[in-house]
Amino acid sequence: MMLVVLLCILFVNMFVGVVIKTFNEEKEYISFNLLLEKHERSWIKVQILTYQTKPVAQVKTGDKNCLRSISIKIT
Repeated sequence: MMLVVLLCILFVNMFVGVVIKTFNEEKEYISFNLLLEKHERSWIKVQILTYQTKPVAQVKTGDKNCLRSISIKIT
């Protein structure tokens, strides 16, 4: 009985792996990434990463330079 259960789990796992691999291959084919060279694909990945980044807000600390803090308040 345990052998049957283990074999079923094995075949389901293999089936899911094949489906995911086929899906990824078809997604690459549809997006025309196969026509690009390696350095072009890496450039596109870098561009996507730069558009996804968000600026980080900096925490303001007390300014120790009195002249600078006064000039910032004036402007």
